Amino acid sequence: MPATDYQGTSSPLTNIGRSLLPGRRDQVHAMESPIGGSASTEAEIESFQRRVADRFHDLASVPSDELLSLPWVRKLLDVFLCCQEEFRVILFKNIALVKKSPMDRLIADFYERTVKALDVCNAIRDGIEQIRQWQKLLEIVLCALGDSNVGYQRSLGEGQFRRARKALIDLAIGMLDEKDSGQALAHRNRSFGRHNTSGSHSKDHHHRSL
Repeated sequence: MPATDYQGTSSPLTNIGRSLLPGRRDQVHAMESPIGGSASTEAEIESFQRRVADRFHDLASVPSDELLSLPWVRKLLDVFLCCQEEFRVILFKNIALVKKSPMDRLIADFYERTVKALDVCNAIRDGIEQIRQWQKLLEIVLCALGDSNVGYQRSLGEGQFRRARKALIDLAIGMLDEKDSGQALAHRNRSFGRHNTSGSHSKDHHHRSL
């Protein structure tokens, strides 16, 4: 998901890249040295930040036709879990520094990006569910009107036509409401397009799950 918009994508997907990744890579690395931290601790934190930035920029560099594909989503989840585990190791090795600056900001920033990554997964889930609903409506139409592969013609009653018409109307309404559903999606996944906030505000989102 590049920081720049993909052509042909619509909101809120155009904001996902800007939400997960800052406009410039050096903003990811721009952290002060931990107070009282050893040189090895500083190097470990810096290395972690670079790995996280590199992994997500690799995800952002895919062509638009590969965005949100199953291999891409699988890679996204792998990167997310890997970063989470590495960050947990750093925390356990540096418990005394957790409450000191800038480690407290690093933790808040990490959880903020974690929430945004989960929101991407939620957006994918909602999109798949919408496609499934459209598929069900199309199956109703095909069932009501009969399969064209059948070798005989059957008479269609008024009930079948009504059922097919209702399914087509529901399908058309669902497709026409795509923009509205996109706004609702952005409302549910509130980190889309949202800049980093204070640690106290981001805590409200730490318990969000898939």
